[in-house]
Amino acid sequence: MEHITSSELWTPSAPITAAIKTPHAIYCSGQLPVDKDGNFCQGTIQEKTRQVCKNLQTVLKAAGSDMSKVVKVNIFLDDMANFGAMNEEYAKWFTHKPARSCVAVKTLPGPPNCNVEIECTALPVPDSRANRQARKPCTKTRLQAAIEKPTTNLTNEPHIMSSPVRIAGNEGDAPSQRQSKFYQLIMTPVIFVSFLFSLALVELRYTVLRSHLHSESPRHKSRLPAWLHRIVYREQPYRYVRVAKDGGGGRPARASRDGEENGGGRWYYHSKQKKLLRMEVSDAFEIRNTVLVALGLLGAGAACAAMGLPWREFTLVSGVAAYFLAWRHETGTKGSVVATFSLSWTLLFTGWAIWTVFLYPKLFSPLRDLPEPKNVSWWNGQYPRIAKETSGAPAREWINTVPNDGLIRYLALLNQERLFITSPKALAEVLVTKNYEFTKPKQMRFFLARVLGEGILLAEGDEHKFQRRNLLPAFSFRHVKDLYPIFWDKARESIEVMTEQINADAAKDPQQGGQDAEKGSTAGKSAILEITSWASRLTLDIIGVAGLGRDFGSLRDPSNRLNVVYSTLFKPNKQAQLLGLAAVFLPEWAVANIPLKRNRDIYAARAHIREVCHSLVREKKERLARRELADVDILSVALESGQFSDDNLVDQLMTFLAAGHETTAAAMTWAVYMLCVHPDVQARLRAEVRSRLPPIGDEAAPGSISSLDIDHMPYLNAVCSEVLRCWCPVPMTLREAAHDTSIQGHFIPKGTRLMIYPWALNYSVEMWGPDALKFDPERWMPGSSSSGRGDDSKASAASGGAASNYAFMTFLHGPRSCIGSGFARAEFACLLAAWVGRFAFALGDEEMADESRLEIKGGATARPAKGMPVRVTVLDGW
Repeated sequence: MEHITSSELWTPSAPITAAIKTPHAIYCSGQLPVDKDGNFCQGTIQEKTRQVCKNLQTVLKAAGSDMSKVVKVNIFLDDMANFGAMNEEYAKWFTHKPARSCVAVKTLPGPPNCNVEIECTALPVPDSRANRQARKPCTKTRLQAAIEKPTTNLTNEPHIMSSPVRIAGNEGDAPSQRQSKFYQLIMTPVIFVSFLFSLALVELRYTVLRSHLHSESPRHKSRLPAWLHRIVYREQPYRYVRVAKDGGGGRPARASRDGEENGGGRWYYHSKQKKLLRMEVSDAFEIRNTVLVALGLLGAGAACAAMGLPWREFTLVSGVAAYFLAWRHETGTKGSVVATFSLSWTLLFTGWAIWTVFLYPKLFSPLRDLPEPKNVSWWNGQYPRIAKETSGAPAREWINTVPNDGLIRYLALLNQERLFITSPKALAEVLVTKNYEFTKPKQMRFFLARVLGEGILLAEGDEHKFQRRNLLPAFSFRHVKDLYPIFWDKARESIEVMTEQINADAAKDPQQGGQDAEKGSTAGKSAILEITSWASRLTLDIIGVAGLGRDFGSLRDPSNRLNVVYSTLFKPNKQAQLLGLAAVFLPEWAVANIPLKRNRDIYAARAHIREVCHSLVREKKERLARRELADVDILSVALESGQFSDDNLVDQLMTFLAAGHETTAAAMTWAVYMLCVHPDVQARLRAEVRSRLPPIGDEAAPGSISSLDIDHMPYLNAVCSEVLRCWCPVPMTLREAAHDTSIQGHFIPKGTRLMIYPWALNYSVEMWGPDALKFDPERWMPGSSSSGRGDDSKASAASGGAASNYAFMTFLHGPRSCIGSGFARAEFACLLAAWVGRFAFALGDEEMADESRLEIKGGATARPAKGMPVRVTVLDGW
């Protein structure tokens, strides 16, 4: 412990020190606004705070640290009215935002106008010369020298005491193969930790041994079995020295271990503890590999727990078997016990694996009689195909080729059972009549909550009922219809920004930019734009304005922090796939803490998103307190209900931000793609938009639209519905049986995973007719019979001619259906109308017209893995 002082600081008369420095922290005393001459600052609270921070900086500099190493700050104010002004100056000195407390006190030391006192705790600079010198004796060379230094042998076992300790890397060792940096990075801390555990175990064993062999009372007969006694109380490779009873002068008498030679006496340990250290380090190195294996088994036990493996039972049975066999045959050496235990555990695990992967799913499962697809891997089910193809693509084939009565069973990774729900009646049971008996899997909720927050999307049971009931008014049609002008205004802004980008790109390449590029005309100019990015930025701004009451400005600023965060989160990533695979074998907390860049990105993104949402909630609550809240955004409506805490509101906002903009962006991407593939649909839609909506061109007067304008455009709504049918943004959702139950009379064991594939259900020939696989907006038009069912009523047009409401599963059904479906449909229709009215679209790569060649990214939403490059041409006349 070191007392820190400085000539640059005023020395008070009180018995205190400016700071105390320890090897791990620097504790600074509270500083007042006083200079080194003892003159108290008489200025504003900012000037006083500045003087206090200067004093702290001086103290930390004297201690060999600086302000960036501060980890905790305590602030004392005599009046909380000074908090804001103090905070402005404070932020200039502590830019890294350390942990902080701020309290108001009755009085402070010094004159009456001494308004602020600050104390802090900081870390010492890790690379200082003092720290390097302190660590130097712990290097391998010095430790090796200390251990191997020849000493006088005081024992009767010179062969043990004189043997050197084997340390990897000793001089004179045979040269070994150089390990890779990855191996060193991973294994060095693992081996070091295992050695520390080994050393602790050795010390514990010898402590017990000493108390057992060298107590003052006669040695009692051990109650332990002989083999266990030999393991725990193994004789030590050195002797002790005792003080004779008579206390006569001369050298201490030597004694044997049984304590009977030369009579009894008090035992003590030899003063040369170096010999004890050498022996214990040697023993620790000997058992290090065993300890490393034991730690590995503990890690495997955690993985087994995540997979449902009864590892506790395995360990208990293996331990009993090892003890019984060793006691029965009286051959209980350490190696035999460990070998028996390991063999027993391995046999139990092998039996469990055979049962779980092969016997149960193929011979004993109550679901084994359900229909399932063919071409099954003998140990991995349909997983090779599922991993290779787009999420939901195999199910799209199975629903039309595998005969079933509402349930299809298939086997996933390691033959884990999955149930694919296919019929309207089965869907009604899962989503409506028994919806709270089938919950989202815990693993899925954990990983989604890292990005979406624990909002309505992930809530279950009564909590979900409460949240949905109080959020429904914000998504009612009465409220959503007031948002149409916001959607339209943002669509107009996107057209303006996209046109500017097209003009800039056309000016760089006049030949590719259109015939009129050199004449200064906007019409006819074209450029390749990545539609997915533009759609994502546009929908993020819309959910910001219409949902949260703030324009994030992502359209005009692609480098906007929030836009970059979401782009990183939803970008295809091999590390994300690796983490998803690891989640099958490891518990959620372990996967979330794997040191990969993907995990670091998620934690950083979550922190930023929550910070943004907290600031939005604070702003809205302040306006609500001043009775100034008259906005129509969703957050304002939720706040006025008064049913949500701040943290719950933040979780809801995280859900709306991520799910609300990402799904609509995916829908816009696929809509533009289908218009490129079907130019006739594009032309017809453009004609309807231009004939029914106000012009949006630069020369036209600004106009707005209402919900009635969009509702009276049948072809626009037909195209939107058909895009959502064929290219559902969320291709798959999961449920898990919370307890034993049934579906359509079939017994469903607890824990069974249920798969709902909108990508497949929306293509069911049984529910949509023979043209189910065809993109045909006509099926949604009044008077159309394109569905092949001969029903041209308005009701048929509203359902697309499908045989059931459960045929269109883009927004699901029942209490767990998408609460923002009306919001999403309105936004989608407004944006698509504006874009197709102003632009003409053509694929940048004609090979993408073949859907079978598209590489689609699976995950939360389905989007092209490599983006959607489209040639966008500006059209005149609207």
